[in-house]
Amino acid sequence: GRFTLQQIANTGLAMHDAEFIAHLVGYLPKQELQKLAVLSPGGAAGVLLVHELVVRAARTRDGTVDLAGEVERYLDRLEGEMTPSALRQIHLSRKALLDEHARRGCGEPDWLSYALLQLEGVKCDVFGKYAQRPIVSSGSLAALMSCIDAREQYAFSLPQGKRLAYYSACVDEYGIALDGAQGRIKAELLHHLGKAYRRCGDIDKALATFQKLLEIEPNWHATLGQIVHLGTQHGVGDTTRQAGERALHQLLGLMLESSASVPLRVAMAVLSNLRSYPSVVAQLNSDELSVKSLSRIINQAALEGLDQFYDAFYAFTSKFGYEHPDVSFKLVSAAGDMFEISPESIGKSHLLSVGETLANVSQNALRSGDEGLARRLSGLSLVYAEALLAEGDPDGFTRRGIAKIFTVAGHSSRALEVINVVPVDKLDHWLLYRRAEAELAQGMPEALATAKDALIRAQADPRAEKNLAAYFDMMSRCLSAAGDTKGALDQTQQALAHCSGGRFLRELTDRLALLEAKAWG
Repeated sequence: GRFTLQQIANTGLAMHDAEFIAHLVGYLPKQELQKLAVLSPGGAAGVLLVHELVVRAARTRDGTVDLAGEVERYLDRLEGEMTPSALRQIHLSRKALLDEHARRGCGEPDWLSYALLQLEGVKCDVFGKYAQRPIVSSGSLAALMSCIDAREQYAFSLPQGKRLAYYSACVDEYGIALDGAQGRIKAELLHHLGKAYRRCGDIDKALATFQKLLEIEPNWHATLGQIVHLGTQHGVGDTTRQAGERALHQLLGLMLESSASVPLRVAMAVLSNLRSYPSVVAQLNSDELSVKSLSRIINQAALEGLDQFYDAFYAFTSKFGYEHPDVSFKLVSAAGDMFEISPESIGKSHLLSVGETLANVSQNALRSGDEGLARRLSGLSLVYAEALLAEGDPDGFTRRGIAKIFTVAGHSSRALEVINVVPVDKLDHWLLYRRAEAELAQGMPEALATAKDALIRAQADPRAEKNLAAYFDMMSRCLSAAGDTKGALDQTQQALAHCSGGRFLRELTDRLALLEAKAWG
């Protein structure tokens, strides 16, 4: 027991990831120490605190070098898979890893360099040096994964105009390295070759590469996730879309069978892409047990504090919150801490997802009669709308989202300010829909003309086909406000004809009955 305590105490850390501790001292000793309260649960999921007095008494030397070595051995055991446990331990060991890196210098890439590439604010000092190294299949897995990851990070640092040529050069180099590659190294090279093809816009070659990899590793989650992502790209052919849908079914099947079977990062990316697969969404929507299972996986990502949680949660609430409001209310309560943090700490890329998610759930809460929850969530959503505006000049897509947030929160005049800045030739039907919604809330007669314009443009856009019911419904509401009950009735009938079912169909049916009573009453 004393040696076990020394091992933990010598790391110098007051908290560790629970799975890492089991790797460090063994599973049974870890359980014993938990029984003795030497190790106790930390504030975050999966973290164990080490009793302060024990650390002081048992420490015999500075073991930061040993800690860095153990983190490397842990990553080696995981074959570099960035599980939540691995990411947590890397973050907790940040100082020891940096000290060891300073001691070693930038030598051969290894699991230490791979760990540093996962740390924001650190990786920029590392990727430049390793991105220049040649990609070879004869070295270690750690060296290959470090060099490829360094290239991905380096590519993001390039101006948009230079990225295509860079990815194209990567395609050539990965292709050459594949010659003679074996096992896991071959699989990694194929996976990243497929990603490089996708980034070069060569969708067919990307798909063929991923499918070749699946022949070797049929259940490789990250590759199935990449195929799902390919199917969502604008303008792809039927073959790619169908492959994406098959991969999505395969991943969802695994996720629903066992929530821990798919790495959380991949699971979140899959859920974020659900929006592009309406038939899969419709299938899931008719099965409440599946929706609940998926919500539990999202909640797990919230507990792990994963960044990808926000986009997945947005997709989930926008697609399932309407039919299953209670599930999304429970999820908001369970994951509440993820929304209570300041916009600065969330990161720019997630602000819109978070704001719109809160607006969506707030709307559903209002429909379900929970005014208190609706007010709390719409109030929170405004923080994100303001943060997005403070970022500078948002694009049209972002303005559409900000306008929605303001209108849902009862600030429709702010919504109009946000939209009216957009030049007339840049107004698409998504923006016009939000403008009509805000004008209607303000009681402005212009709402009808705006709604009509939005509907005409939406009918000309194949991507808006599945949303047409909402555009006819907006026309109906504007006509009703203008006193034209007969016209409103016609538009609601059109909305019903374009509606695919579910709760919206029931709401439209109720609206139709009210309008008929008014028209013929």
